[in-house]
Amino acid sequence: MSGSTKEIASGAVREIEPELRELFTKVVERDPREEMLLGSFNGAFTGVTGGIAMFVFATVVKSPVAAMLGFIVFLATTISCLISGVVGAMVPLVLKKFGADPATASSIVVTTFTDVGSLAVFLGLAALLIWKDRLG
Repeated sequence: MSGSTKEIASGAVREIEPELRELFTKVVERDPREEMLLGSFNGAFTGVTGGIAMFVFATVVKSPVAAMLGFIVFLATTISCLISGVVGAMVPLVLKKFGADPATASSIVVTTFTDVGSLAVFLGLAALLIWKDRLG
């Protein structure tokens, strides 16, 4: 970047920064219960689609637990979206309370919690439900 390009870019950032901070503050101050509800609805709609797709696939490959696999995908997707909605709403609030800049620090924390939580839910449900189904 040339010197004049850097000056223009930094001037544009200074002009936009207050508007971005105001927008981010509105997003951060949203009610976590609202995010939980939206995450549940989003997860349910996505989970139904994924569950049906898993059921169809498992049926095509003649899996004896096709319905169980479809149900696991549905539940895991719904719970994962719920987790991501809650974590996405809570982490910036917690970081702000501790004095950290939520805009720079929250993305890695939210991604980590969401990924670990989603994987734990999926594998935990699969192990629990398939194990229970096999026992009779």
